[in-house]
Amino acid sequence: MQPLKLWQKDFQFLPESPNLSQLLSRFELIQTSASAGFDASLFASIGMVPGNNQLPIAFYRYQSHLIQKNVKKGGDGYQLKSDPELMLCADPVHFEVGLNDITLTQCIDDLTEEQARECIEALNQHFKQDGLLFIYGSQAQWYVKLNAKSSFETTPLLDVLRKNVAHFFPASNAMNWDVIQNETQMILHSLPLNQKREMAGLPTLNSLWFYGGGTPEAVTNNAPDAIYSSNEGKGKMLSNAAGCDYMPLPENALKVLNNTANQSILILDQLMLPAIYDDVEAYQEQLRQLDEYLKPLINAWKSGKIDLIIDSCTGKLLKPKKIPSWQFWAKGLSSLTEIAE
Repeated sequence: MQPLKLWQKDFQFLPESPNLSQLLSRFELIQTSASAGFDASLFASIGMVPGNNQLPIAFYRYQSHLIQKNVKKGGDGYQLKSDPELMLCADPVHFEVGLNDITLTQCIDDLTEEQARECIEALNQHFKQDGLLFIYGSQAQWYVKLNAKSSFETTPLLDVLRKNVAHFFPASNAMNWDVIQNETQMILHSLPLNQKREMAGLPTLNSLWFYGGGTPEAVTNNAPDAIYSSNEGKGKMLSNAAGCDYMPLPENALKVLNNTANQSILILDQLMLPAIYDDVEAYQEQLRQLDEYLKPLINAWKSGKIDLIIDSCTGKLLKPKKIPSWQFWAKGLSSLTEIAE
């Protein structure tokens, strides 16, 4: 919701969301924490808040890729062992260098598997002497395995997208990540793939973003019955961490109620990228679809059949409150822009 006030000021944009606005017109703030950001909020939803703030994204995300490889009876010959702190996500990205900043403008997610593996092979040839092993997960999700234990300071990719990354580069007490980052960029820049992309007017793969090397910790909340999401990668990552089932988000939200005996987590991230990229039209269209999708769940909440808790991904948990019938005169907030304040 953070861009809404700016959009109202700059574009006179007022989001249309009758169902969501009504749901959140009155709410109770039931928890605040330092777990701001999308990935941090996902892990916090199952009670996994690492003490060093380093999220175990690589460990649990790679589990999903291992399962897929085992099903296909393929893979890279590397199996996840008992050293999760030795692995980081190393996702392909595009940097734009300005006079005073370096902006991570987008993730590179349009490579073929062959192109991605060629890049990884080039990186492994160069970094073999340094004990780094780059591993293919999918076309847009790569990993790097380290040969020595180290403490890290990293920032999840989604938290730096479209931002100046100068102050977010990885830091370690045992490795010079400035050198690793620079050499990675040199290797990628020299690849024929990038020359072809540049000629075709496509953003070049000119860097990797390293993050998510935290150590798994015990889940402290009651594990949900299932994780529902249209974002398969995030959904499976969180279900691996929670030890529960992953379900694709059903076309009809009522199926969530029918399939849930206790509690479920719905990952509804449709508004995130339009907000990051300041795409007002896409935001409103996604909001319209989301607002309609949630209507059956909101009606079930109104009738007392379910409870709803909403994580704003800003470190706040919101619990919608009904307006008592005797307070018919009471008026709640009328729009998401007001709620964002």
